[in-house]
Amino acid sequence: MGIAKMVYDVVIIGAGLAGMTAALKALQQGMKTIVVSAGASAMESMSGCLDLCGSAEKPWPALRSLVSENPGHPYALLKEEEIHEALLFFVEQTKGSCPYHYQDGFNNFCIPTAFGNQRYTCLLPEGQLAAAAAEGRVLVVGLKGYRDFCAELMVEGMQKRGFKGWQAAEVDLDCLQLPGSGAADSSRSLNNLNNNVEIAVRLENSWQLLAEELSGKVRGFGSIAFPALLGLSQHLQVKRGLEESLGVKVFEVPTLPPSLPGMRLARTLTAGVRLLGGDLLQGFPVAAADLKGRICSSVIVNTPGRPRRVKGKSFILATGGVLGGGIQVEREKVSEAVFHLPVINPASEAYTQETSDTQPCGTQAKHNLADSDAYIQEDPNDAQRHWQITETEVELGNVEVTKDVTENRSSVILQAVPSGDENRGQSLNVNEPAIVDFSQLPTSDLRHQTSIFKAGVRANKLMQPLAVDGGVLLENVFCAGRILAGYDPFIEGSGAGVAIATGYRAAVEAGRVAEDE
Repeated sequence: MGIAKMVYDVVIIGAGLAGMTAALKALQQGMKTIVVSAGASAMESMSGCLDLCGSAEKPWPALRSLVSENPGHPYALLKEEEIHEALLFFVEQTKGSCPYHYQDGFNNFCIPTAFGNQRYTCLLPEGQLAAAAAEGRVLVVGLKGYRDFCAELMVEGMQKRGFKGWQAAEVDLDCLQLPGSGAADSSRSLNNLNNNVEIAVRLENSWQLLAEELSGKVRGFGSIAFPALLGLSQHLQVKRGLEESLGVKVFEVPTLPPSLPGMRLARTLTAGVRLLGGDLLQGFPVAAADLKGRICSSVIVNTPGRPRRVKGKSFILATGGVLGGGIQVEREKVSEAVFHLPVINPASEAYTQETSDTQPCGTQAKHNLADSDAYIQEDPNDAQRHWQITETEVELGNVEVTKDVTENRSSVILQAVPSGDENRGQSLNVNEPAIVDFSQLPTSDLRHQTSIFKAGVRANKLMQPLAVDGGVLLENVFCAGRILAGYDPFIEGSGAGVAIATGYRAAVEAGRVAEDE
C-alpha cells in the first residue's frame, strides 16, 4: 500500500494559538491551507486572557525594553505596527462566537484572579470583560461541591488589597436540576456533576434556575463573579441572560484546567479555519520531512492505515516549545522535533545541536548538555550539573499554586534539583516540588536556570530558520510561536502576543512564497 498524497499551498504544523492564527491569515490570503497537529493544543489549558507584554498598565514600554535588552527576542523581528495589525486581525477573526476586547493602543486591562490577586492582560474575552470595571460591591459566587474554585479565598484576597465591597456566596448545584427530571439524573446534579464541561453544558439549558437561586442575593451589588463555567458553545447567551435577569454585570474568573475560556477559543479558531475552507489533520504527528537543499517539499504524517504525504509550497512550524513538544529535551540531547533545526540557548548563544556540512538540517544531531557550560547551569565552571525542570505550577511574586501553565505568565517552574542522586537537594536544598517567589531571586540564581524556556530556533525577520552562521536553513519554512528562541513567556507575560504576531507574520511570508511558485 502506497503513501496517500495531499497537496496544499501552505502546510501548518501545530494547532496552537500561533498555528491557528497563521492558518486564518493564510486562508484570508487565498492560500489552500491545512493544519497538521499531533493532538489537542495547549489552548484548552489557557485562562482565555491573552497577554502582550509585561505586568503594568502600558505594555509597550516593557516590550521596547525587552527588544532593547534582548535583540534576539521574537518581538525584535517585528515592527510595532505589525504587532498592532496582527492583534487587530485576531480580534476580527474571533468577534463572532468568542469576541475579544482591547483598550485604546492595546494597553493592558487589570483584572482579579481566583486567588484574589490582580493581573494585567491585553486581550479579554467578553466573559471576563466586566472584571476590568468591577468596582464597589461585588458578589463572588461559588458552587457547592465544585472544588476548583473557592469564592471565600478570592474575596479574602481582594479584601486584603483594599476591595472591601467584595463578598462571597455559595449556591448548590442542585439548583441546576431541571423540573421533572428523574432520580437518576438528580444524583448527577451534585454528586457527579463536577466536571467543568458537564457543568457548563448543564448551565446552557438551566441558567434561568441559577438566576432564580441568586435573585434574592444580588441586591445592592454592582456585579457578580462566577467561576468560568457559564456555558461552552452558548456562553454568550448564558452570560447576557444572567445579566438581564439579575440586573447586574456578570463576569467569569478562570479556574483550573480544563479551561472553558481556552476551549471556547480553540473551538472558535478551529471553526474559523473550517469556515474559510481550511483542512485540519489532528491527532497524528509529523514523522518525517522531505528536504531538497534548502527547500521542504512535503512532510510525512503517520495516519492509520497508511501514512500521508502532505505536499506544500511553504510550511509554517508552530509546534510549541519545551512544554508543547516542539523542542524535545532529553538527558543527552535537545532537538527540534520535525526538521531537526538547531536549537539555541539565547542566554549563552550556545547551540544545543551541532550542524555542519556533514550533519545537514533534517538529520538529528546529538549534543551533550554537559558540553554547553551555560545551557542551564548556575556556575559556568560546573559543567557536569544541569537542572531537571520537573514542574510548572507557581505564581510569580505571590507564592501561590496555579495550573495555568501554558499561557499565564506567572506560572513557571517548580522543582529544580541538580541531576544525579548524589546532588539531590544541593545548592537549593530542594527535595520536594517547591513553590518559589521568583521576584525575590537574583538573576544569577534560579531565575537564570529557567533559560531553558528561552531555548528554541533562531529566525530572521522573514521568520525563516537560521543556521549557526546566520544563514537561512530552509527557504520555504517559517517559524512561529514558542518554537522561536529568545523569550520566556512565563516571566515576560508575552506568550500570546508573540504567538499571534509571529503566526500572522509567518503566514504573510508563507503566502508570499506560495504565490511566487
